[in-house]
Amino acid sequence: MSNINSKWRDVPQEVYRKWAMIFYDSQEGINLSASCPICDQNTLHCYYLPTRKQERVIDSRKYVARGDLWQWCSSCHCYVHASASVPEWWSCSLNIDSTQLRHEPDVLENALHKMK
Repeated sequence: MSNINSKWRDVPQEVYRKWAMIFYDSQEGINLSASCPICDQNTLHCYYLPTRKQERVIDSRKYVARGDLWQWCSSCHCYVHASASVPEWWSCSLNIDSTQLRHEPDVLENALHKMK
């Protein structure tokens, strides 16, 4: 749940399914090419933080771990943070201190800006 004083906000319920499918269909890594279903900007991002090894196959997709997941839009500041299975294809060279990660994706967003 979003902090009331934060710029970040939950994905509106009416577009949540479309949001979820965009991320489910992508295997692009941290930067997605799809436009945000809320603001129509091409600023969607995804980040997995594996926390424990757990191999499994779900719907013919291989997952290698359990961990935390962040999905967010840098433009409209909608986001999702959840526990998730980490897909086999996931890799990311984003330089972050995982101990600084919180529910909202500020640390991830700041690290993305530093990469540019």
